[in-house]
Amino acid sequence: MGLLGKLFGKASPKREYDDWRDKNPVGIASFTHRIEGGPGGQSATFGEDTVEAEFEEFRRTFCHRPGENFWDFLEKEGVTNLQKWLRPDCPNPEPKAIIRLLLDMQKRGENLWDQTGVSIFHMGRWSEAGGEPTTFSQEALSVLTQIWGKPIELFYEPEPDGQIMVMKFEK
Repeated sequence: MGLLGKLFGKASPKREYDDWRDKNPVGIASFTHRIEGGPGGQSATFGEDTVEAEFEEFRRTFCHRPGENFWDFLEKEGVTNLQKWLRPDCPNPEPKAIIRLLLDMQKRGENLWDQTGVSIFHMGRWSEAGGEPTTFSQEALSVLTQIWGKPIELFYEPEPDGQIMVMKFEK
């Protein structure tokens, strides 16, 4: 709530992601993701202690089409920039959250090919690059849309407590 709101008692409506922001008071980016068309799920990027193990499980087990391992597909097609983006040493939090979401979905017995799309909320890095995801993440999301054949909507705030904007990546 802004200074005038505090002085005059006008509270901002609580948004569903405010709890995520509260867990990251120093402005570290956090995300929620939801696969559309099914029961849904969400994942966040704080708690980086399991990133390596999650990446290895994703690399070994995630199939984007029936019986087709996603990582093997990327290797075969030479999609090296997307592979770099998905690796745990990439500083961007979006791939970590997407990997967590896809592993979660897989554990619930759901498949990407049965979903209608992916929604992502990006809580920006205003101190680093503004509220938008990096160009690297935007390019990677565009490539994922083409490979998966699923639209991705990325919601973000260009500034703290700003209007929520959306980037749409479509096949």
